[in-house]
Amino acid sequence: MSVKRAFLIPVIFIGGGIAQSFGLGYQLDSLMTYLAALIVGACFGIVLYSANQTFYMQDNVFTRRGSWLPMFIILVNFIVKDFFNVYLSLDANILSSLTFNIVYSILAGLAGGLILGGALNTVRKKKTMMA
Repeated sequence: MSVKRAFLIPVIFIGGGIAQSFGLGYQLDSLMTYLAALIVGACFGIVLYSANQTFYMQDNVFTRRGSWLPMFIILVNFIVKDFFNVYLSLDANILSSLTFNIVYSILAGLAGGLILGGALNTVRKKKTMMA
């Protein structure tokens, strides 16, 4: 597995999360909250993926055994974002609520961070096993 492939999904999640932060009412507060939650989520992701993923070398090729964890995180992320988007479409004034902006940013940052933590764990394991 290449480093580029390991970071493809996290880059998509983080890019989407940052783009959505600029669409919220309190842009700076939302962005700062998102970044803080991203860091916390990445730390949790490293721990979670370390406990639930296995790696091996076969014919000098680094391979990560499949896991349901990333799919579960992505599915929960989409369900939560869809819930917030439906709520937002029902009440557009909610964008002026600081609480809504902060909660949305925390959940999006944690989800992106969990996925990022998985990629960081993969790169860390690859470096360890290739050395």
